[in-house]
Parts: sequence; C-alpha cells; structure tokens
Amino acid sequence: MMSIFPQFISQQSVLADSMTLGLTQAIVVSSWFLVVIMMAEKFKSLLTNVRNARWMNYVSGSIFLGFGAKLAVTKL
Repeated sequence: MMSIFPQFISQQSVLADSMTLGLTQAIVVSSWFLVVIMMAEKFKSLLTNVRNARWMNYVSGSIFLGFGAKLAVTKL
C-alpha cells in the first residue's frame, strides 16, 4: 500500500473510503469558509461605522502608547 493512504482504509474499498474522506473534508472546509464569510460581512458593518472606527483608533493608539512606555522603562 502507498503511504499517501491512511492506515485505517481497508484494501478492499480504497476508492470508496478515500472519496468519503475527501467529501468529509470538503464539507468541513466549505462550512468553515461560510462561517468566515458571514462573520466578515458582520465585521464590515461594524468597522465601517465612523463612531466605532474612531473608538477603535483611540483604543489601539492607547495600547501602542502603553507598549511604548513599557519599552522605554525596560532595562535590557
């Protein structure tokens, strides 16, 4: 048997088992991408709102200022 086939596939039904595994992987990957697409659409509306964007700029700027202050007082 070739090493590209999983060990749990029987020699009598290599094609059927491989197709089942491939179909299962395709369904899982497609489902994951569907979730990512739906979440991206939701985040787009959140990120394009001017008030939310301004708030996120303040928060991220504060975080970077905090990192800079911590870096300035750190001894090497």
